[in-house]
Amino acid sequence: MLGFFIALLQLGQAPPESGAYMLQGGTVHTISGPVIEDGSVLVRDGKIVGVGHRLQAPEGVTVIDVHGQQVYPGMIDSASLNADPASEHLKAARINGVTTMLRLPEGDPVGVATDGPVPVIHVRFPAIATRRIPPHESADDDDEPTTAVAAEVVSYAAAKKQHDAQLKKLNRFFDEARRRPAGPMGAVLAGTAPLFVTAVREREIREAVAFAVKQKIRLILTDAYECYKVIPLLKAHDVAVILGPPLTLPLDEDDPYDRSYTTAAELAKAGVRFSIGTFSQRLSRNLPYQAAAAVAFGLPHDEGYRAVSLGAAEILGLGKRFGSIDEGKAANLIVSDGDPLEATTHVTRVFIEGKPVDMDTRQKRLAEQYRR
Repeated sequence: MLGFFIALLQLGQAPPESGAYMLQGGTVHTISGPVIEDGSVLVRDGKIVGVGHRLQAPEGVTVIDVHGQQVYPGMIDSASLNADPASEHLKAARINGVTTMLRLPEGDPVGVATDGPVPVIHVRFPAIATRRIPPHESADDDDEPTTAVAAEVVSYAAAKKQHDAQLKKLNRFFDEARRRPAGPMGAVLAGTAPLFVTAVREREIREAVAFAVKQKIRLILTDAYECYKVIPLLKAHDVAVILGPPLTLPLDEDDPYDRSYTTAAELAKAGVRFSIGTFSQRLSRNLPYQAAAAVAFGLPHDEGYRAVSLGAAEILGLGKRFGSIDEGKAANLIVSDGDPLEATTHVTRVFIEGKPVDMDTRQKRLAEQYRR
């Protein structure tokens, strides 16, 4: 299975077709290499075993004609809320091309998930926050999420006191982990697994990097809104970033209107490794349009799709298994009638680990009902 990912494979897809099959005649966007016109992808036992131009299907292999259509690797939502595998929201994301999601565990002070091939350790780095930053998705709010600053305000002294207490607690946790380096923290301390750190503002981003240097651990920043202010620091320490959704309002009233839209392009230009996450269960289906917003504001198109496929897989240490159409990788594939980053495009087929996905959802059934 997909390890510490929530595998959408489990969400009631159609049973797998018997034997191998070939997607034949489409435009194959490998992401790792050139686009292949009139290309074919051969799948067997859930793996990609052949990719090329005008391949001939071996005897006994089912051919699926995709002439005139586009074939891409499935998209990866680099950060999502802890999700219910039976949720209709995940089914909607699946048929829009999102085949894989990473969930960040929460904890006090450290969230730990061990249900995969590598542990996932997540920290919300202590912040001196005089005004609360609301989450991208609120459990009790059906409106579109926003990162607009909330109204509640606390004094600097109170915020600093809370920050110091949380930081002390975090340092104590790591000190204790080093005395007993077994379990999932052992991989982080040994540098074989990264520490995922949510740090939104410049101050906590700088503090998080300094903490990682002191602890001699690998760091992946998540939802780092103000990472554009510290690009040289990130580049110097090779810190990867999982950006929050570009389609959000500016964090501060005096930020440019397009502040969230342009960060991805700035990171790409500087050579900082990054991907894009929705930090939402309900809106994971909009992942392609989050990437599209970054493309519209300066991110090269190829880099836009890479940020939700191979770039994400590489940051997560799974680039050899997911994120591109290459021999030996899992057959997480989507077929569409156009560019998946365009809202007018329809995803016509989805395969997860080689298995065809049922494209029916509650949303589609309701749409048909009300059309009638």
